[in-house]
Amino acid sequence: MFFSKKVNNDNDVNEVKAVESRDLEDKEISLLKRNQECIVQRITDKVTETNFTTENLINIIKNISKQTEIQMNSIEEVINEIRKYAKLSENIINKSNEAQKYTADTLVIAKNGTKASSNSIESMNNIKDSVEYSRNIVSELKKKYTAIEEMLKLINDIADRTNMLSLNASIEAARAGEAGRGFAVVASEVKKLAAQSSEAVGRISKTIKEINDTIYLALDAMKNSVNIVNEGAKIADDTSDVFNDIIEAVDSSSNKTLEIRENIIGQNEELKKIIISAQNMKEASSSVMSFVESASLNTSYTSESLYMLSNAASDLKSISDNMIAKINSSNKYDNSIRISTAQEIENKDPQMAFDQESARILSNVHSGLLIQGLNNSILPGAAKSWYLKDDNLTWVFNLRKGAKFHNGKEVTSEDVKYSFYRLLSSSLKSPNAWFLFPIEGAQEYNNGKA
Repeated sequence: MFFSKKVNNDNDVNEVKAVESRDLEDKEISLLKRNQECIVQRITDKVTETNFTTENLINIIKNISKQTEIQMNSIEEVINEIRKYAKLSENIINKSNEAQKYTADTLVIAKNGTKASSNSIESMNNIKDSVEYSRNIVSELKKKYTAIEEMLKLINDIADRTNMLSLNASIEAARAGEAGRGFAVVASEVKKLAAQSSEAVGRISKTIKEINDTIYLALDAMKNSVNIVNEGAKIADDTSDVFNDIIEAVDSSSNKTLEIRENIIGQNEELKKIIISAQNMKEASSSVMSFVESASLNTSYTSESLYMLSNAASDLKSISDNMIAKINSSNKYDNSIRISTAQEIENKDPQMAFDQESARILSNVHSGLLIQGLNNSILPGAAKSWYLKDDNLTWVFNLRKGAKFHNGKEVTSEDVKYSFYRLLSSSLKSPNAWFLFPIEGAQEYNNGKA
């Protein structure tokens, strides 16, 4: 009885153990199936991420093409501006040639001015000669006047003597009577002498007339001198006109120089346009480089996603092999998962966790817009895609459709905003708030100023 009872008890124990073994195997198989489902889901997610990344690459390539077209248009504008610059340079050369011609004309006019000045000097010399000639004539007049004065004195003397003789003769003739006829002869001679005196007076009158004529000649000479002086003045005026022409020529040359300056200013304006076009080219090139970098980054994402997809496939194969082995084997295996930590987790709030160990453990539970890959690359997290706007400042994140919290609630943009505001909250005083300080206004909000 005891043995039989003992046998019965052993059978019961074996039955219980067999049931427990089957239950454990069923649990292990269920766990393996669950893991397989998770791996399949991971593969699906990675394929979706790859599709998103591929779409981003296509869009980036389109943007690169668009920016390249803009760059080509900028290059065309630069070419047109350079052509305008060349045309302006040609105009400057023409203006320079004109300025050179005006300079040559100015030189000719200056030579004419020199010649006119020489003529003025010659005319002044003629004036000098004429004045000298007039002075000589006046000197001759002076001499003749002296001679006339001498003759007048002589005539006066003769007249006086004649009068005296005539008077004496008359007296003597009257006194002598018949005997005074000799005096009559004397009186006759005196009469002749008077006649001669009269004749002398006539000659004197003639001489005076000649003197008068000489004076007129002197006047004419003076008049000629005046005319010559006037001619000299006219020549001087002509010289002034010539120099005025020189001034006008210089003014014209100055105007041409001003035109050249305006053309140079025009060149500078065109150069500014060229610089602006070059700047546009530079900005377009910078945008192209930014898109190329984004394309390279997305390519890296694709590579990382494919790498993780390969790992997920390997994990799926391993789990499938284990599942098959479990199904085909009746052996029992005791499995357990252990995670060792270097220290106790200080805070389970990811926004307050500051130590590396806490961040490592919590990263398996919590996620962000982006996550870090195995090779320290950036991969999609709650955001399926993201891009930088044309202002080169604003990042746009597109949330993954169907991303949910542990309670099944779908993640929205308001949840992301709440997470950011909570991290920056001055009341929370998160040690990780500085991560968001590069965002405009984040530090002011953290300090309670915004």
